[in-house]
Amino acid sequence: MLKLRGLTGIIAIAIILSFLLPTVMVGATTSMSVENILMLLAGLPLIIILWNKINVFPTGINMARIALILIVFLLVSDFLSQRVFGAGSIGMSLFLVPLKVAVFLYFSFIGYYKIVTLKRSVRIINIVFIVSLVFGVLQFFNIGNIGDFALKYYGLSEAQESNFLKYDRVFGTSGVIIGWSGICLIIFYYFYFIVESKSLRTIGVALSSLNIIMAGSRSGIIALIVSFIIIQMYRAFYIERSSRSSIHILAYSSIFFLGGYIFLDLYLPEQLDFLRNRFASAEESITSTARGAQFSYMMQVMNRDPFYYVFGVGPGTIRASPVRFLEIEPAHIIVSFGIVGAIIHYSLIILLLKDIFRLRTVSHQYFLFLLAITVSSLIFSFGYYFLYDRNTGLVFWWISGLIMGNMYRYKIDSRSVQINQNLG
Repeated sequence: MLKLRGLTGIIAIAIILSFLLPTVMVGATTSMSVENILMLLAGLPLIIILWNKINVFPTGINMARIALILIVFLLVSDFLSQRVFGAGSIGMSLFLVPLKVAVFLYFSFIGYYKIVTLKRSVRIINIVFIVSLVFGVLQFFNIGNIGDFALKYYGLSEAQESNFLKYDRVFGTSGVIIGWSGICLIIFYYFYFIVESKSLRTIGVALSSLNIIMAGSRSGIIALIVSFIIIQMYRAFYIERSSRSSIHILAYSSIFFLGGYIFLDLYLPEQLDFLRNRFASAEESITSTARGAQFSYMMQVMNRDPFYYVFGVGPGTIRASPVRFLEIEPAHIIVSFGIVGAIIHYSLIILLLKDIFRLRTVSHQYFLFLLAITVSSLIFSFGYYFLYDRNTGLVFWWISGLIMGNMYRYKIDSRSVQINQNLG
């Protein structure tokens, strides 16, 4: 058992470190991150072997049950998509969400049993995140030919490479420009709430903000601004319970975002002009082109039969359509799996939020971090994928599992100490 626990810790560290590695091709057409591969080959077998130790969280058990229901539902949906619409299967991408639930359980186990202590985990994550953020900045300026290196080894498609070459939009270690901005949201809040060193926190927050801007993603920028204000106002009214604090927070937020705007205007004026143009065309993108065109076409398909709204038309149908993608994730889930499928998918998020609020008194900083990355990721999902991000979506789940596992352990240890004191 000790050897298995040791192996579990090694695999967990490998998954975290693999965040720095490029996505690889599995077969002729499927791309997959090394994180996914490690979890499939090593993590899932260990979960099965150590299940009696892993299922210590009521929410984790419920999430596992929903994941099993979802697997059955996904298989049926994929079958119907092929039989009714003649669409091809999307392969392993179909099981991304159940895999992420497995990752969450795996890292909850790591944190709860302190197989890798939180202190050591934070040190490793600090290094991984800082290196990845610096890599993103170096891409933008092509210092040391890092941009060329990234294009060769990290770019996932011609579209990503084209956007990088034309507009200097970075994709970091993810290989996907918009996906990278979503990851940087998580990294931003990690440094803001988890890291204790003020200097390292400042560097991490600055670099992650800069990477979101350099990715040029409207979804990432909007999610950062809106979620930051929501979380800070929540802290003011429900944790600090001070109206004066809310004024300070609004002033602080205004200074933070205004300072960022001035910095861009002074040192990166071309990037600022590019972002202005991006936001100027946002309405057109939402209504008639890009995501608007995707949504409009798939709604025409859905409107052919009310039954489609119940169980969806399958993700393979979207892939086989002229638009090929539906990058508004709530719409993607409803079109693919219908209202029933959407309820199953978002039940996972509801359970996660329920657990986050249950643990809010353990640590306000950890609670706000988990709430912030969940809220920001959900906002971000209206412009790109969160649950169904194919290559880089595991970060949210392993870092959430790690932090929540530690919070559960702390809560139980504190309760044991209190009981012993009362008995004494």
